[in-house]
Amino acid sequence: KPLAALSLCSDNSIITAISNDFAYEHIFERQVEALGKENDILIGLSTSGNSTDIVNAFRAAKRKKITTILFSGERECLIGKLADVGVYFKTHDTQLIQEIYMICIHNICEAIEQIYD
Repeated sequence: KPLAALSLCSDNSIITAISNDFAYEHIFERQVEALGKENDILIGLSTSGNSTDIVNAFRAAKRKKITTILFSGERECLIGKLADVGVYFKTHDTQLIQEIYMICIHNICEAIEQIYD
């Protein structure tokens, strides 16, 4: 059975339109407002945990009762205060943090596939 999922950073037309018509910090927020619905899950990746575009997306998710999960290198951060679940990596090495994101996301996808098989 198919499971609906999408990446909010893969549609270049939407990203360009929102950043031109509003501002870059609203690119994910506007998409969450348009596409998100109650009981959805929003996963955010932010090495610093303070990326304004993701902060705004998490705020929009809260307004829509969307569960939020943050992956970050910093525990004490703006997005961490908004997230329902936070996964933090104890390092300031940006490359390592981003590599760990990929492992985690792949593991989540594998777990979901096993549940839905």
